[in-house]
Amino acid sequence: MADKQTQQDPLRAKPGRKANENAIPSSVQVLDRSLKLLDLVASADGAALTDLSDQSGMAPSTVHRLLTALAGSRHGRP
Repeated sequence: MADKQTQQDPLRAKPGRKANENAIPSSVQVLDRSLKLLDLVASADGAALTDLSDQSGMAPSTVHRLLTALAGSRHGRP
């Protein structure tokens, strides 16, 4: 029988955290957030990360991660 730790559900909450805090965002949610950021960037003239974070309602780290992924995909990188 396989070790219990290797069979744990990756979406299951870690002790002391809410269930949704560890959930992997769905592809649709990631796409929605990315498109929202693209709209904000297109309508802004040199917006700062904090401005995009405030306008989108996303954490600065999320905005940075999504923008980095979008910029990488433009150059053929995942």
